[in-house]
Amino acid sequence: MYVEQNELKPMVMGCFGLGLSRILMLTVEILSKNNEIRWPVKLAPYTVCIIPPKAGSKEEGASNYVERLFEILCKRDIDVILDDRTDFTIVKDQAP
Repeated sequence: MYVEQNELKPMVMGCFGLGLSRILMLTVEILSKNNEIRWPVKLAPYTVCIIPPKAGSKEEGASNYVERLFEILCKRDIDVILDDRTDFTIVKDQAP
């Protein structure tokens, strides 16, 4: 509540078009490049994101290290997320 001309009035919150989602969107848009997303450290949802090799790929042999790496980072109180989707890849397909 606030007082205006000796009258008690309720406060109303407004963002005037500059809300949290717009700030996040603009930050990522300004800092990122065409093939990568860059987050400022203060806004990043995680410090580390572990992306395992795609199932059936030649790199799949490294998958046995993924869980171990995740556990080590968690024990060290590092904010980490493990993307457990092995049916996707982050490598862009090469054009013929």
